[in-house]
Amino acid sequence: MKQFIGIMLTCLLAEYGSAQNLVTNGNFSAGNTSFNTGYILDCTIGGAIGEARYCVGTNPNSVHFAWSACGDHTTGTGNMMILNGTSTPNVIVWQQSSITVSPNTCYQFCVWATSVYPDNPAKIKLNVNGATQASTLLSSTTCAWQQICGTWFSGSATNATLTILDEDLNPGGNDLAIDDVSFIAIPTPCVTTLPVKWLYVNALAKEKTNVVEWAIDAANNTKEFIVERSYDGITFEAIGTVQSGNTNSYSFIDNTYLLGQTVFYRVKQIDSDGKFSYSSVAKLEGRGGGILLIENPVHQSLKMSIAAKTGTYNLSIYDVLGKKVYQEKINITASYLSKNISVTNFTDGLYFIVLSNKNNEVLESRKFIKD
Repeated sequence: MKQFIGIMLTCLLAEYGSAQNLVTNGNFSAGNTSFNTGYILDCTIGGAIGEARYCVGTNPNSVHFAWSACGDHTTGTGNMMILNGTSTPNVIVWQQSSITVSPNTCYQFCVWATSVYPDNPAKIKLNVNGATQASTLLSSTTCAWQQICGTWFSGSATNATLTILDEDLNPGGNDLAIDDVSFIAIPTPCVTTLPVKWLYVNALAKEKTNVVEWAIDAANNTKEFIVERSYDGITFEAIGTVQSGNTNSYSFIDNTYLLGQTVFYRVKQIDSDGKFSYSSVAKLEGRGGGILLIENPVHQSLKMSIAAKTGTYNLSIYDVLGKKVYQEKINITASYLSKNISVTNFTDGLYFIVLSNKNNEVLESRKFIKD
């Protein structure tokens, strides 16, 4: 079977927005049921669940101290599937089998996903009956929900098996959550084959601006990119244009977003012949926080630069077993704060530096090695 990336034209969205979702418990509101996975269930509260383990719950930080306290995509307070990625290839993240479909019909398979730890983001791949429909690298920004979608034409098939995989096999990170899995019938014709494959789209907060970054694997016929913004994840408006060049990576600075508002971004790629495709959606929540380690491994002093909004924060260090070995309150009065922490009394090994707000919600965490 010919494999391709299915690209939906947005003019069709309104026509199938209310169609029946054929996925059972796609928002995990019924808990740990109605799906298969190759991961091991582990909802140990207050610990650090290990590689290839998962939990259906409301807060990633409750099952791993270094993960961000993200709300689910559906309501912000409901369930999601939280996973510690594996280094073993082809382990099923999520799967639902034996879904009855109509022959010669187009379907759209979607999932919302986010990193819960910034290092080595997961790369989500969607399969229908073993054929790849979409593959997207998640943003390293935690709690930034992104929608990954692919379209599938059923042909003579009357049943479908939906599978979500993670192609990133680096165990140093690769921690994620998924929510709102859907599979719905859409109008035909449903697919446009384009000479471009989206590698990623990220939205990052940098000082007082938002930066949208994206990359594609080919641009032979690409004329330009249009960056679009939304505050509800549904209605988008164009905010700028970037011309195609001799590169695969692009960026756009947004200086006009509403301060304090959660923002959604997507990029529209337009060919010279007028054909177009959309990237996945990158979500940037209206809060800030970032740790830049000056050096790693660390010998005597942990040197860092911390970016966050003005306010009081908790800065903590945990060892690999989750034991807190250092904590202090810090006050940020400007865009950045330089900080040095002596680690001469620390034993050699792996540690986590964690920045959290006054409500103990994790904003950022970084690994470092003391040697």
